[in-house]
Amino acid sequence: PATYERKCNDKLLAIPEEHVQEFELSFVYGVESSSDTYSFIDDIESMILDFVAISVLRCSGDSDAQAVKLRRREGGETDIAGVVRLRYPEYGEITSLSKCEPTSSQAHGCAVLNTKLIISSIGVPRSEVHHDILMVLADAFKENLFIEFIPDLMTTSFLGPDPEA
Repeated sequence: PATYERKCNDKLLAIPEEHVQEFELSFVYGVESSSDTYSFIDDIESMILDFVAISVLRCSGDSDAQAVKLRRREGGETDIAGVVRLRYPEYGEITSLSKCEPTSSQAHGCAVLNTKLIISSIGVPRSEVHHDILMVLADAFKENLFIEFIPDLMTTSFLGPDPEA
């Protein structure tokens, strides 16, 4: 479903498959909540996808002519470079949840979540994209961005992997 995917415009997806590099990125985060139900997981997963997309997708807002950042090669050719699609896996488990003991006395629920994203990029080293996305995620959790929008959340923590590793 489109709710589990963010991408540049459809013309960009016509780029030959051999130019697109796709890989899985797993990360772990923790949440403490005011309830012991986890009905907010779909909301936080959608927000994570939106936030990462806003931060790393190389789409221009309204121009089909330049859907992604362009980079000049040494030979003078213009080439597309950047992340062009983010999505959760179509089949299987996207997120696994393990309950934990809350550290806050006001929290009634605690969970550690292991989540997977599928990243599609063009013309950028996988290690660079991997690092950049982990940095975006680590910063979002450090700033408690998701707590502002999901009332049940009390604290969130990015648990890894370390972007600098």
